[in-house]
Amino acid sequence: VLSYIGSGFSVGRSRSQVSSANLKADGSILQLPAGTLKVALGGQIRHESFIRKGSSFTSTVAPVPQESADVSRTVSAAFAEIYAPIFGPENRRPGLERLEVTIAGRVEHYSDVGATANPKIGVDWEPAEGVLLRSSYGRSFRAPALREAHDPALYSPSRLPFGAGTVLSLLLYGGNPDLDPETATSWTAGIDLTPARFPGLRL
Repeated sequence: VLSYIGSGFSVGRSRSQVSSANLKADGSILQLPAGTLKVALGGQIRHESFIRKGSSFTSTVAPVPQESADVSRTVSAAFAEIYAPIFGPENRRPGLERLEVTIAGRVEHYSDVGATANPKIGVDWEPAEGVLLRSSYGRSFRAPALREAHDPALYSPSRLPFGAGTVLSLLLYGGNPDLDPETATSWTAGIDLTPARFPGLRL
């Protein structure tokens, strides 16, 4: 028993919480020649928190507190999206059998990493029956999760495979306080072909 106790122990406790309130309204607001103009509006308030505590009794005669973390952030956001059919069966013309545009945007403010605004635009164009051209452009943003950035660092020795044997290694666990938000810009484009002479065929 004394040998087991003397070999030491470590204990850690962590808690992540997210609370949010959301408000959204959407519906049709106007009848256009090609169809119905639709709009969606909304907002969100989100609070995130991360707490980490623990102690180690592996190399001392009394438990030693581990590095702790107690961080939180508040995020407020607003978004809007508009769907507009410009050409359709009611007002089609040569080269414009159908044309639909979607425009969306989201604005967010993080209490720890600042503000960001990200748009998205999509277009569906049918120049002739059975031929659909579609394209989209958008930007996106993702802040590092609190645990990814603030989880205290832990070091642990371990033997890892190395050829036919093993090698003693030191592993580093935990978050990285130098993480920056992830951003992306994306484009998509495609063509859908559904020739009337071949029912059921889609390319």
